[in-house]
Amino acid sequence: MTVQFAHPGALFLLLLVPVAMLLFRRRPRIAFPAVSELADGPRTPAARLWWVPAALRSAALVVLVIAVARPLVPGARRSVPRDGIAIMLVVDRSGSMDAIDYADPADAEMTRLEVVRDVVTRFVAGGGGLPGRPDDLIGLVAFGTFADTLAPLTLDHRHLVRVVRDLEIPAMEHERATAIGDGLALAVERLRAIDRATDGEGDPRIRSRVVVLLTDGENNAGIVDPVVAADVAGTFGIRVYTIGVGSDRGFATLRSIDPITGRRQRIRASIDEAMLRRIADRTGGRSFLATDRAGLERIYAEIDALERAPITAPPQLDFHEAAIHRFPLGGRTWPPLVAVAVVLIAVESLLRTTRFGGIAE
Repeated sequence: MTVQFAHPGALFLLLLVPVAMLLFRRRPRIAFPAVSELADGPRTPAARLWWVPAALRSAALVVLVIAVARPLVPGARRSVPRDGIAIMLVVDRSGSMDAIDYADPADAEMTRLEVVRDVVTRFVAGGGGLPGRPDDLIGLVAFGTFADTLAPLTLDHRHLVRVVRDLEIPAMEHERATAIGDGLALAVERLRAIDRATDGEGDPRIRSRVVVLLTDGENNAGIVDPVVAADVAGTFGIRVYTIGVGSDRGFATLRSIDPITGRRQRIRASIDEAMLRRIADRTGGRSFLATDRAGLERIYAEIDALERAPITAPPQLDFHEAAIHRFPLGGRTWPPLVAVAVVLIAVESLLRTTRFGGIAE
């Protein structure tokens, strides 16, 4: 691991440390006409360690000079998009996503939402035939009766994956409707915000802005019409891919138990495919329908292949300012250099005013 310096020329000040020590050298407080006769007398531990305060002061000066040179210790490698894609994932978490008609026979108890969480996680992080999207800004909007931004557009995909895995159906019945228009409108606003945040020279250039909208129902809540939200997206060049999920059996069984009958509820399975096609068509995207897990995996793989852009900037290293921040080095984490210098000066001052107070250098 190579340490770099923002101001390497400051290291020449190290040559002045010996000069500074000579200038600060202490003189005896009492002048003796002849001190050679005292040399054969008994010496205390403090007398034998007379050099410790001077060594601490020298070390503090050396550390401060190095801090002035601003050492930069490389840390983790970080991807920086320069010609990349910003993707907002919009996921339905309405009550019907509790249906258990969507998983493989081996996972018959998995709900639609659990299957979606698993596939979306692999779309972001890779796995199961999907390469992942490490160089793209990705965010998450979830909607039931209300739409919420659960994760802003970010390169911190580990955090995003944790948020996806924690996605749950709301506990309150009045929050389990389906506000598709509000979810899409919120995602469009988040993508417009990233445009405004990258207008400066040298900021990441977003080649494409995409929404992947997934739902298993019809718009029956919220204040924004889904097609109107799609028109806004198209105006700003945001492409929307829509995915309808659910079985083709007409009805679906929920995993939750009805507290009155003690049985699992059955609901009508209805996807507004026409509306999803209109949303996609008005934004230059595509509309898909997935009736099982395998179909959903193929759809995300197809979207992944469609939305690929070259990255013109190589990954960059994160650097730690060793002067003012803790930094990793040699497998350990070290305190800031300025803090080390302060501690050395404090210890040196304490020793000079106590055990070493009357000893001349």
